[in-house]
Amino acid sequence: MLKCLKEIMKCIEVWLPISRIQSSMPQSFIDSGHEDNTCIFDDTEVSLERSKKQRARAQTYSSYKANNTVKFLMVIAPDGFFNVRVPRVRRPRLRQVHSEALRSPRVPRAK
Repeated sequence: MLKCLKEIMKCIEVWLPISRIQSSMPQSFIDSGHEDNTCIFDDTEVSLERSKKQRARAQTYSSYKANNTVKFLMVIAPDGFFNVRVPRVRRPRLRQVHSEALRSPRVPRAK
């Protein structure tokens, strides 16, 4: 199933030009000082049918969801249009490592 999803997602890669993003920027983003934002990153977890194979179950089990899941990185423009540029599917266990990698260098880390 994951190979099938990867094939489908490969055809959907889109990235809006910055001029289009800025021309359709919601007023709430402009008013709050976020007019320079061009995209919003979001991890989405989708439930899977439980596999009969033990290894597949172990690789996709999410203790947070108490279910077998797969995680996708979605990139969304401020106007809500999906910019899909990261078709790689990840196992749920990479959540913490991935969250750390997405932190902006301008935001100070909490100690």
